[in-house]
Amino acid sequence: MFVDQLFYLMQRYAKIALLGLSLLFITQAIWAQKTEFVSYKKTLLPVLKELPPEKQKDILAFTGHKLAAAGTKIEVTDLKVMKKQFKTLSPEAKQQVWKMTQMKAGLLEMATETNPPVPPAPAQPQAVQLKPQAGSMVQKPRTTPAQPPYIEEANSLPKTTIEWEADIHDFGEIKQGEVVEHTFVFTNTGDHPVKLTRVKPSCGCTAPDWSRAPIGPGEQGQIKVKFNSTGKMGPQVKTITVTYNGEPINKVLRFKGNIVLRQRPNDLDKL
Repeated sequence: MFVDQLFYLMQRYAKIALLGLSLLFITQAIWAQKTEFVSYKKTLLPVLKELPPEKQKDILAFTGHKLAAAGTKIEVTDLKVMKKQFKTLSPEAKQQVWKMTQMKAGLLEMATETNPPVPPAPAQPQAVQLKPQAGSMVQKPRTTPAQPPYIEEANSLPKTTIEWEADIHDFGEIKQGEVVEHTFVFTNTGDHPVKLTRVKPSCGCTAPDWSRAPIGPGEQGQIKVKFNSTGKMGPQVKTITVTYNGEPINKVLRFKGNIVLRQRPNDLDKL
């Protein structure tokens, strides 16, 4: 009987002890919040008011950044807004704002949260220069390849302009095996002589011939092309690239035609 009463009293007092501890924790939390508010009101604001305007703006911007990180997008523009929004910050954010303010006022060195120390850069290993052995291949530095002679010659001459009578020609229907010819004519419309430094066809079936001497202003020049249709069939489009001292430096001429089979004579027609 005595043991049961003792056990009952122990359980009752244990509940009272747990209730007392809970009340103690709640009281400490309330007091901590009150202490933070008083610390801000009595300590943070006086320090802020003593700071220059540019440093105050830094603290206000830092507070706005902490609010944005917590999901509150409010621009902290002055101390009145600062006073209202400071209460909504977490204890960690409040402590960071206070440390930032102390740092701006010269009362505290830069806090770890606002500007963590930069670790020293690791030492770079020294490059070891290896001497090339006899017979080994030494890589030479890359150099810009020289331009072809016909490009260099065209660039070295004074620029001029030319006008073509036509830059495309249609031969129409060509019987397979025929060799057809055409002459592209141009006029020097510039103030300097024009020099054709290269005339390049797109295939070996085209043989060009052109005015190789300089063409004076107002004079005409020509490019003759011969096209051998042997072994060709169907629609054909060929090009001739002309390089000269003009703008642009290259001109592309074109000719086309449709190659058909040559009709064989009918034996019945001979009778």
